[in-house]
Amino acid sequence: MTVIGAAGEVNPLPGTPLSVESITPDPACPGVSFSASGSNAITASWTGDAPGATCTATFAVEDAQGRVSTGDRVGVLYLDLHGYPAGPSEVRQSAFGDGTLTLSVSPSAGGVSYPAITGYAIYEGSTKVTTCSADGTCPAITGLTNGVKHTYTAKAINAVGESRGSASVVAWSYAPPTAPVNPTWVPTKATGGEGKRIDIELDITDATTRELHITSATGETMVVPISGKGHKAIAGYFLGSNSTELVTVTPVTNLDLPPIAGAQDSGAALTFSANGVGKPTIVDVNPSVDALGLKATLVVTVGSGGVGSDTYVGVLSGTTCTGMVAATSGTATVTADVTPNIANRLKVCAESRVGATVYAPADSFDVTVYPWSDPGAPLVLRGYRVDTECTGDGRSCTTGVTEPQISLAGLPTTVIVGYRFNGGGPTTKFSTMPIGVPVDVTARLCVVFNSTTSQCSAISAPVSPDAGYAQYRTQVSVKSCEVGTAPSVAVSASSDDYSVAWTLRDQDGNITTDYGAMRTARVTVTFGGALTGISAWTSSVDTCSGVPEPTPTPTPDPSPSVSPTP
Repeated sequence: MTVIGAAGEVNPLPGTPLSVESITPDPACPGVSFSASGSNAITASWTGDAPGATCTATFAVEDAQGRVSTGDRVGVLYLDLHGYPAGPSEVRQSAFGDGTLTLSVSPSAGGVSYPAITGYAIYEGSTKVTTCSADGTCPAITGLTNGVKHTYTAKAINAVGESRGSASVVAWSYAPPTAPVNPTWVPTKATGGEGKRIDIELDITDATTRELHITSATGETMVVPISGKGHKAIAGYFLGSNSTELVTVTPVTNLDLPPIAGAQDSGAALTFSANGVGKPTIVDVNPSVDALGLKATLVVTVGSGGVGSDTYVGVLSGTTCTGMVAATSGTATVTADVTPNIANRLKVCAESRVGATVYAPADSFDVTVYPWSDPGAPLVLRGYRVDTECTGDGRSCTTGVTEPQISLAGLPTTVIVGYRFNGGGPTTKFSTMPIGVPVDVTARLCVVFNSTTSQCSAISAPVSPDAGYAQYRTQVSVKSCEVGTAPSVAVSASSDDYSVAWTLRDQDGNITTDYGAMRTARVTVTFGGALTGISAWTSSVDTCSGVPEPTPTPTPDPSPSVSPTP
């Protein structure tokens, strides 16, 4: 640019030349330099990336006398430089969506752009994909595949063109995985009776799903790996309950999360209600038996093995649960064949079912029933036998008795014979037959199920003594004899059924009827009448008490002594 001879120049020595002596550049224009071009011109130079600006440079001139202009006598050169804009300091991902992403550009922190920046160009490789406004706000980039990473470059734009400098970022679109669909479930069958587990099936429709997190309030957190779309079966999730619980299935992405606050790896959850099914519980059994003692009816109270299950109840036969019926409102009535007149121990069984699927069996419940069937009157094969000998110690005796023979053929071992004597209380001990009185004996059959449960027939049979035997028992007791008193014997029997004979002896052993002379006594009791069949009994010899002292023999007086005569 020629600066000598320009309009407004003042030359103190007209007709003489002026020349450029020095140039002072504007410090506000970095990258711009000025140099003298001969004696009358100045050349301005700048780098390709010099920012645009309005630059001012001053220059001094020298006249023919060597004087140099100073102060307000210096020349001023104005340069209106239009430069490329300063490159942006940052481009970042500010938002993401399903198949979309949004960028945001920040201008250069200290760079100057002249002319002013009018916007930013966004490139992927050499392809411009969008243009942002001057404040760095960019429209969304669409049509992307989630998780696929893209490298974007931002350049500033002004009237000159695009900045030489740029900023880059790796960004990608993202959406959390969608929830699985078409869930179905059934209680897990093989749980050892505990239940509390379910088998789940569902469909994965989002290929970005890496895994599923299955949770419930009472159960475990199960992590299930997923590889692509398709049907997925999940066995044995521990729900922790056989009551209804809410199950939550949350998908987790296999994509990297964009570096933006709020990006989550989990998507919308699938929820459904479910429950396990375990073994039912037999709470109580109320038994009854029909009048014939052949069939037991059991009213069984049960607790369900799980919501939605049916409880079937039966009676064990070996290892098989038979005669099963479904419980209604927690109660089932089942029947079982029983054997009368013995204790029948039954095992009640139950199992949970869902549709046709059988789940774990309940712990069996033992119940004992006592079926009664009246065996009728007993068959007396032989009457009772009073002993033929009255046995004792010589001073007393008693007759025992042998019970009658009653047929128990064909009857269970629980059947015994009970007796009543003269309408008294029942007893199984015939040896308790009363002594000394005629006896009306009846027998009836009784069933003894256990130490606390028994029942006797309403039909009895009379029992008579066996032929040739006494009709009842007797007892004899001899009182010790006393001199001067008639001896006595007590016989427990009707006076028509016995007689008594005494043998009394005096001190010389001779038989006597004089009670005063009596020194020993012995009695024989002979039985007859209703006691015919009992042999006569003779007591031992009894030495009587009260024998008087014998009268002493008088001592004679001595004869007087006679003195001899001298």
